[in-house]
Amino acid sequence: MGNFSHNIWSWDLKWRRNLFDHEDEVAVALMEDITAILIQRHLLDTMVWKADPSGLYSTKSAYRLMMTYNRSVSDGRIFQTIWKLKIPPRALVFSWRLIKDRLPTTTTRANLLRRNVSIQETECPLCGIEQEEAEMSIISRRGICYMPRLDAAKGELVRALGGAKATSTLLGVPLGHNSSFLQGPAFAPPRIREAIWCGSTNSTTEEGKELQDARVLTDVGDVPIQEIRDCGVDDHRLMNVIGESVKLVMEEDPLRPLVLGGDHSISFPVIRAVSEKHGGPVDVLHLDAHPDNYDAFEGNIYSHASSFARVMEGDYVGIRSITAEGRAQAKKFGVEQYEMRTFSRDRHFLENLKLGEGVKGVYISIDVDCLDPAFAPGVSHIEPGGLSFRDVLNILHNLQGDVIAGDVVELNPQRDTVDGMTAMVAAKLVRELAAKISK
Repeated sequence: MGNFSHNIWSWDLKWRRNLFDHEDEVAVALMEDITAILIQRHLLDTMVWKADPSGLYSTKSAYRLMMTYNRSVSDGRIFQTIWKLKIPPRALVFSWRLIKDRLPTTTTRANLLRRNVSIQETECPLCGIEQEEAEMSIISRRGICYMPRLDAAKGELVRALGGAKATSTLLGVPLGHNSSFLQGPAFAPPRIREAIWCGSTNSTTEEGKELQDARVLTDVGDVPIQEIRDCGVDDHRLMNVIGESVKLVMEEDPLRPLVLGGDHSISFPVIRAVSEKHGGPVDVLHLDAHPDNYDAFEGNIYSHASSFARVMEGDYVGIRSITAEGRAQAKKFGVEQYEMRTFSRDRHFLENLKLGEGVKGVYISIDVDCLDPAFAPGVSHIEPGGLSFRDVLNILHNLQGDVIAGDVVELNPQRDTVDGMTAMVAAKLVRELAAKISK
């Protein structure tokens, strides 16, 4: 990784994947930070990774080193160290566990115990209050542990600015494995964020709200989906993680979740969390090319094609690819469903919806493939004959009701145009939905 010659260090870093455009600056900053480090060869290292008696540099010896070094270091110092290293939020909780020897899975724990590495502390590594569970630690039942601190900071900022009754709060859920065709939606959240702040446009919504105002839009990062799955977490517990993460956002008044997918399977745990947090049912406005109400598509109850069978109720707009089972499911659950073949007849009604009466509020879920492929080619399931972009904005802008949360899902950057046209479309939907949520 590094070599010392002629009194200077040269570094040879290899990235595990190709960098996205928005990551170039981070990579450059990392290299600048590394090259700025002054290594004094005449001083002894405070941390020395020693080999086992066998001569091997094993996991056991590495963890022993971390444990020995950190016994005299306070949690606050460790958190400051991680912060200064600029570790991304999605990796921060795992970095903390590495440093503090708190490990998330029974398999890893068992392996270390077999190697005579003791594991003593069981508290949540970031909140320091709740106890970690044996199987998946705190993540499995209380969301992502770094989020309470991040959400609290965002909430405090918004409250300090004053005047906000509701603030749209971006939460990325980069999940794509429940897609029945392509898994590219897992890569969508960073692309949407990049497009939201693209210099080719300004930061003002069509209704005149300024997105750079933290009272209108703030961001708490992503749920580290892949890292959690790497820990052996199944979909049932993963859905709980997503839901609990959403609740963490909602605990910080006036933050309201605006979720970036990911495939459409994420809508079920998000809607469930919003309903539970508000203490009652919500109206759901679902714009999609498909009803996504199969009972268990291809045997997967958490398939992106089954998310609204789990939700069970709502309004569906823009459907143009529906099976007999989809119609039967809609009838079973009492869902109002509007198909594209009758859109011209239903247009006036759909562009003047009034929702949320007698319930806790309105949730809006927008699958980007509700749009005709002419407007949004970068989706996994291309269905011609969809809504125009202005059709969708008219529905959003004219909707009467208290919109308390929402999501924009199913952008697939791997199928997008080279200039990211669909990402810009998804970003525009996010911007306008953020304006609708914020008050």
